[in-house]
Amino acid sequence: MVNQFTLVIEDTAYADMDEAVAFIAARNPDAAARWLAGVERAILSLTTFPERCPLAPKNDLFPDEIRELFYRKELE
Repeated sequence: MVNQFTLVIEDTAYADMDEAVAFIAARNPDAAARWLAGVERAILSLTTFPERCPLAPKNDLFPDEIRELFYRKELE
């Protein structure tokens, strides 16, 4: 059985994603859609495999583990 972990996405992360999508879409709307789909897959994968990401710098401030995911995909 695969463990499921709680995933919390901060509002600032959503804002950063929106900004990135808008930036990419201004140049290539199809690439923006592909990037967003990829980042969403990467985020959802954290519910199953969070240990692949490093602990966040502020991890010690929380009772639960806080990990961070950096996503970058080369755009065509």
